[in-house]
Amino acid sequence: MQRRYDLDWLRVLAILALHVFHCGMAFNTWGWHIKNEPLTASLDFPMAFMSTWRMPLLFLISGIGTIFALGSRQIHGFVVERHRRLLFPLAVGMLFVIPPQVYYERLFQGQTYSFSTFYSSLFSGVPYPEGNLSWHHLWFVAYLFVYALLSLPLLAWLKKPNNVRLTRIRAFFSVGSRIYWLFLPIALVNLSLRAYWPTRNDLIHDWANFCFHLVLFWMGLFIGTFPGIWDRIVLLRRRSLELGLITLLILMIDDLLGVDGGYIYPVEQSLRSGLTLFWVLAILGYGRQYLSFSNRFLRYANEGIYPFYILHQTVIVIMGYYVIQWPLTLWPKFLILTILSFSGTVALYEVLIRRCNFIRPLFGLKLRQTPPTESRSVSVETQLKEAI
Repeated sequence: MQRRYDLDWLRVLAILALHVFHCGMAFNTWGWHIKNEPLTASLDFPMAFMSTWRMPLLFLISGIGTIFALGSRQIHGFVVERHRRLLFPLAVGMLFVIPPQVYYERLFQGQTYSFSTFYSSLFSGVPYPEGNLSWHHLWFVAYLFVYALLSLPLLAWLKKPNNVRLTRIRAFFSVGSRIYWLFLPIALVNLSLRAYWPTRNDLIHDWANFCFHLVLFWMGLFIGTFPGIWDRIVLLRRRSLELGLITLLILMIDDLLGVDGGYIYPVEQSLRSGLTLFWVLAILGYGRQYLSFSNRFLRYANEGIYPFYILHQTVIVIMGYYVIQWPLTLWPKFLILTILSFSGTVALYEVLIRRCNFIRPLFGLKLRQTPPTESRSVSVETQLKEAI
């Protein structure tokens, strides 16, 4: 099977962009765990733009990875693998990685208790924000696990041999610009649910966000079983980028003019749905065209990016708690926090996780069979099985 380095590159780059995004959350005007004083609204629009494609891209790539993770496995083996890869690290994260993050948030809010006193409150049964037990940014891992289980019937159908109906669907999307019809399920979710279910990332009160990313995940499952669709994605990459830029410009004008009114809402949600699809397709197309190669950095990052994701926001919050108190202006603080937290997260991975076989499974990694310095050639199926 052809190696798909482009998907590995996009996954790594999207999570690195997420790291910068979370650093920016300490300085923009949105609510977050810690906040600098003063704040800047100049970060709001670029971060809102990133939000339209960053997580959708990761969920779509994760859908493709799920197809490879299933492979020739029986359903039971696949479910066991998803528990190992997703549920186990989520539980470890909620017990050991997220609590320091919540503790520093409480310190920022004015609490003065010790960490031991704080930690004992995790088991009171009261979830965040009223209590202290939370999955914070690991909602992504929780949702992926739920999506994998919900998708078992769909996976069985997609892998069904001689599937005439699936063949017809593939034939439909292989013609012209019909791939843009994928806009419809995204728009349907946004138009029907966004007004009633604001994003909370808590699974049970988050129906708009849950269904939105589930649609992207299912698109990834479909693309993962349909190699031929990549020809259309690459061929239409420039058109997707142009449509994405036009849609972005319209939304920027809308934001600058402050246009409001009930009649605007469906138009705005439709534009945002298109923005998501156009940018995701453009990124996939250009990634396929220009990132189909590997190097030493990718081989290293491809394994380490999942533990990096699990750790990064806790490091940002802890370091950010101190950095925002420094007597510096906003932009130097932003730059310092980005560099320090990135370096700290990589150091934690390198020292505590990558080299320690008994810790690796806690972060969803397989036991290391070869020395850390030895380079290995990894097949695309192995790479995507280890994808988030």
